[in-house]
Amino acid sequence: ASRRSLDAQEGERRDRERGSMAIYYAQELIDRVSEQTKGLRNETANFLMACGGGTMTRLGGEDWEAPMALELGSGMRLGEPAGWHDYLGIYKLESREVNGKPCWRHAERSDLWLAFDGVGWAAQPEDRLGDRFGWLQLRDPGAPHLSKCMWQAAPDDASRWLTQPDLRARSVAV
Repeated sequence: ASRRSLDAQEGERRDRERGSMAIYYAQELIDRVSEQTKGLRNETANFLMACGGGTMTRLGGEDWEAPMALELGSGMRLGEPAGWHDYLGIYKLESREVNGKPCWRHAERSDLWLAFDGVGWAAQPEDRLGDRFGWLQLRDPGAPHLSKCMWQAAPDDASRWLTQPDLRARSVAV
């Protein structure tokens, strides 16, 4: 009887060890998955913040009339000069489309454009027209002057996108 008792106790000990090891490996797996998804969570959070907490204007297939001119600007003082400040100002509608959407050329600097980059809108140089490149971006495929999303600016060191809550595109008379 005592041999059975010892065998039962040994079996219980092994079961506890197996359970502890299973918990250990499950925690290891959770930690690895968590680390791998950390970047995705941060990217998603930045996207949702840029779009006003997840509220996004998506006009997709809806028709909207492109204004003859847009002003890309802010009512706020801009602080330190940065490369993206060159992209602020009036843009005039062009007779062509870029990536299937209307585009606007800067009224004073003809080498600067506001165009659809396939995902959203970008204020970009002419040599990168239509690429996913620019100094300012709006991650909303709908009309830039009707969007509820926030514009983002690339700092001069291009380290990350900075949300610009006061920056807007608005329709203006030419």
